[in-house]
Amino acid sequence: MKKLLVLLFVIINLIDTIAQDYTPEFTAFHAAQTTGRTGMPAAMVFLNGQYHVYCLSNEISDGLHFRSWGHLVSKDLINWQTLPLAMSDASATMGPGSCLIDKNNSSGLFATADPNNLIAYYSLNNVIEIVISTDGGNSFMPSSKAIVSGILPLQTDPYIFYHTLSSRWCLVLSAPDERKIYFYNSTDLQHWNATGSFGTAGNKMGKWYRPCLVELKVDAGIEKQWLLSVSGHGPIEGYPGVQYFIGAFDGKNFTNKNAVDFELYMDYGKDFYGASFFSNQTTKTISMAWMNSSSYASREPISTWNGTLTLPRELMFVTTSEGLRLSQKPIAEIGKLRKVCKSFSDLKADSIEKLIDTLTFKGKLFEVRASVILNRKSEEIAFLMRRSGKSAISVGFNSIERLLFVDRTWSGNLSFSSNFSSFEVAPYSFGADSLAFRIIIDKGQVEIFSGDGTVTLSEIFYPATNATGFKFSAIGPIYVQKLDICKLE
Repeated sequence: MKKLLVLLFVIINLIDTIAQDYTPEFTAFHAAQTTGRTGMPAAMVFLNGQYHVYCLSNEISDGLHFRSWGHLVSKDLINWQTLPLAMSDASATMGPGSCLIDKNNSSGLFATADPNNLIAYYSLNNVIEIVISTDGGNSFMPSSKAIVSGILPLQTDPYIFYHTLSSRWCLVLSAPDERKIYFYNSTDLQHWNATGSFGTAGNKMGKWYRPCLVELKVDAGIEKQWLLSVSGHGPIEGYPGVQYFIGAFDGKNFTNKNAVDFELYMDYGKDFYGASFFSNQTTKTISMAWMNSSSYASREPISTWNGTLTLPRELMFVTTSEGLRLSQKPIAEIGKLRKVCKSFSDLKADSIEKLIDTLTFKGKLFEVRASVILNRKSEEIAFLMRRSGKSAISVGFNSIERLLFVDRTWSGNLSFSSNFSSFEVAPYSFGADSLAFRIIIDKGQVEIFSGDGTVTLSEIFYPATNATGFKFSAIGPIYVQKLDICKLE
């Protein structure tokens, strides 16, 4: 029955598509290459006042067979510039890896110690390779002196960082078929010693890829815990995602602090995969992920560009009623995009609904921040954005089932894949009588943050180019403490 309903939605929307212009518009502030396909972040590094994002990249016609590392740079994480490919190999499949600053020339691959010495580790046909950059990260080249020894076969997606307490470089690799993560350490970034492994925990479906390991503050205090993220099967059955584990790392092995079967996810949407972190950041940890899904990325209605990354998110751990959780919040620089804002406070939801209707609020780029009070008769609050006729992307909260949701079953062009039309939810269990959440919407991307950043949901959509309508709706008695709606530019 569910498959029949999805098919019916697709047919109805296909008819509507004929009368609309659904030409995809390039993202306004989400990072993406202006041409070609943007895949998951391959490596990210902060160098000389610029954020460098190397993403898996290829020509649109190559599907999801990535042959290159694309290169995006930004000074503020909002305005992005596409640079020439950092490296490419037409005969091979490139995977993700790491970029790190070898300022002391630990590797011996550079002429001298220098704060601009940049090394990239990456997977090439599932073999770990090393390249270096001497031009500030614009391009990479092999070194005749580079070797990689001590790594077991069939391990991929290298993530490297310096562990201060043990005075060692640490390498994290995935063994996809084993659903296992392996740890190594080294003093010279070339000769590696196996030190431990972690696996068979959390969500055990599918293969494990793209491991990342970072130490984060707890509640912005002095206590710290380690975050291990793994890309693989996500919270939605049959779709990829990113799960995470919280624990301790001693420079040799990771110890999970939760029960072996306990599952935690970085995001509950269909379009979040391959999360990674910027290296060479000392005061904060910033993450980005691929905002797309392999379930339909190669079939999307785009001819010159495809794929974006999520908004950069600042990470930390927070203490909740359910224990320690990862908090992800949009970077503060988002505030620079606010141009026109409308604020409402201390009103019943039905009053605000009427006020917004009279304002004829329209646009394509929005930020919504809401704090509401609920009671046992409250049912639902929703924001319908990018409206045109019957089409809209609907984002809100169902109070009865305690679920945040994104409904894209009527969001625009759905005709390219039966997997795309969806109603996705994220569980919200913090506070029985109150809710605070934030929505950020780009030209074809929407991200929700709630529960102090512990619950996020990311989805892409393809609205009509003339879809600019905005509507607020509520079912049941809901009291709005504060509501800010800002147009973004």
